[in-house]
Order: sequence, then structure tokens, then C-alpha cells
Amino acid sequence: MSQTNQLSYSSFLGDKIYIELDETEIELSKVTSKLLYKTFKTKKQTPPSAQNKMKIKYPQLVVDWKKIYSLPFTVTVETKIRECQYKILNDIVYTNDKLFRFKMIESPLCSFCQKEDESLEHLLFHCKITKDFWLAFSS
Repeated sequence: MSQTNQLSYSSFLGDKIYIELDETEIELSKVTSKLLYKTFKTKKQTPPSAQNKMKIKYPQLVVDWKKIYSLPFTVTVETKIRECQYKILNDIVYTNDKLFRFKMIESPLCSFCQKEDESLEHLLFHCKITKDFWLAFSS
């Protein structure tokens, strides 16, 4: 059985269906949610792709991911703000560089400064226009 498939249909005998779970064949009617939970909990979990990207881009960065992912739920009750935080944390904000790769726009340049490719990192940390906006907004 492959590492990626923790659970697979392995045989049918009469009216009984058996599945392979942790390399053991078990009758489907005998499988409990606790058994499934225990099986999947012991499997190696891969971090979300945003974590992998951050680890590759900033290998020296030490981050408490559990705290980061719980932050949107402790900071606000507004669902739109939580949604925005979720998208930022998981790098699923469709900036010009992504839209350009999808061939949806003509240029990957920043919509504000027109000097660099518009990535999430650029918008949040490097763009002079958005920096000026946040300075004016926070004062």
C-alpha cells in the first residue's frame, strides 16, 4: 500500500466490504470514527504549501505556525477580515504576478507603484505607495 493512501477498498466478500487500514484488512462495518482518527493522526502530516514556501524562501525564519494560524480567530470576529487574514496566511491573494501567470492581465507590475512585480510580499513590505498609505492610516 502506498504512503499517500491510508485507506483503500481491498476486497468484497458476499455482503461484506473490507478496507485496508494501516496495512490490516478490516470489515467496513467494524471501522469506527475513533479508529479512523487514531490511524490518520499517526500519519505524517505535511505542512500547508504556504508554510513550505516560507521555509524555502526564508530558511532562517523561526515561526510558531499554530499561533499564526489561530491569530485571525483571536483578533477579530468579523468574517471578512478573517477571510482576508486566511488568504494572506495561505498565500492565496491574487496579485498581479499570479494573474499575469494565468494570462488574465497584460503586466505583472504593481498596480500602485508600477516599478516591481506585484506580489503579496511586495504589497505588504516593499511598495512605497502602500507603505505611505499604512503610515497615513495608522497616524
